[in-house]
Amino acid sequence: MAYKKSSSLTIEKRYDNLKTFSKNVIDIFYELKDLVKVHEILIYKEKLETNEKGKYKKHQDELIKLKKVTYLII
Repeated sequence: MAYKKSSSLTIEKRYDNLKTFSKNVIDIFYELKDLVKVHEILIYKEKLETNEKGKYKKHQDELIKLKKVTYLII
């Protein structure tokens, strides 16, 4: 009988450890999911900034061309 009790305690401890482990794995999964979302947001933000810089560069180039043309006319 003593063996059955110790065995059942061991099983209960193992079960508790397994529940704790699975909870930790689930928490890590959700944290990873949040990190992926943050990463996607940062990538999107970088793309927007790059597009804006490209637009500004294009406008600057056009302004420089206009200045050159106006200097030639004057």
